[in-house]
Amino acid sequence: MCTIAAIESDMGWYYFSCKTCAKKVQYEPPLVTGDLDDDDLTKFKIYCPKCKCYDPKLLPRYKLHLVVLDNTGTSKFLLFDHLAVQLVHQPCIDLPGPVIDEVQDLDVLPLALENQVVKTYLFKIEISRENFVYKHDTFKVNKIITNLDIITEFNTPSPKQGDPNDLTPTKRRGGPVVNLEEEFDQNSFTKRSITTQIKKEKFEESG
Repeated sequence: MCTIAAIESDMGWYYFSCKTCAKKVQYEPPLVTGDLDDDDLTKFKIYCPKCKCYDPKLLPRYKLHLVVLDNTGTSKFLLFDHLAVQLVHQPCIDLPGPVIDEVQDLDVLPLALENQVVKTYLFKIEISRENFVYKHDTFKVNKIITNLDIITEFNTPSPKQGDPNDLTPTKRRGGPVVNLEEEFDQNSFTKRSITTQIKKEKFEESG
């Protein structure tokens, strides 16, 4: 369970994807560059590597870089479109900023995203090879729980284990601890005694 402390905007908060396959598109420079400004993406060709086509229909999708904190410290989470919609409750294209026909300033956060700061959610994250081996400090979010009742229940401390006052009467009436080896030996001895007694009675009747 973490609280969103900030949403980093220097890396942008959305990207353009192919509307057909949902994959991120690439920007390819023209063959004749001349004095082309590398930051001027309007002169680049848009290419979908999965559909293998130029100028695909575009759809903006969320890609949020969160700074979160809990009682142990801070961390960075990466939240993609299908999970970010659960926070904002509206698709990325509905927010002011992403315009299909022109490149906008990605470092300007809309109000709907700013309102997520200081809110608390339950996050399930993925610890990838980059995190474990290369000490990459950003973790991808695989699942998020926004239900307030579940979050409150998760945050409520549970009773201490081993306290007899916290046990129900049913749990207090537990039976005695049984040593299985002794129980097995005792049962074997009892069965042998019964068998011996039956054989002795049969022998006396036949005599």
